[in-house]
Amino acid sequence: MWKMIMGQAIYQLLITFLLYYGAQTVLGYDDELINGQRNTLVFNTFVWMQIFNHNRRLDNKFNIFEGLFQNWFFIGINIAMMGAQVL
Repeated sequence: MWKMIMGQAIYQLLITFLLYYGAQTVLGYDDELINGQRNTLVFNTFVWMQIFNHNRRLDNKFNIFEGLFQNWFFIGINIAMMGAQVL
């Protein structure tokens, strides 16, 4: 489990730092627009990465999608979070 948590943490840090510090070169933003748009983009990306963070296995098995559609509460909460984020 700690391997999955550390892997997800490193992934999220890399993406967040890339968007925060490299948005001007990667996305081609202008200097006068970068502050507000960059902060919004970084926060929104972080929230979406948290929504799709499926570290829900406690054992060392790799298939994190096994039994995903058997828990309807999990699916409903994820759909509600995605809808709230879009709004």
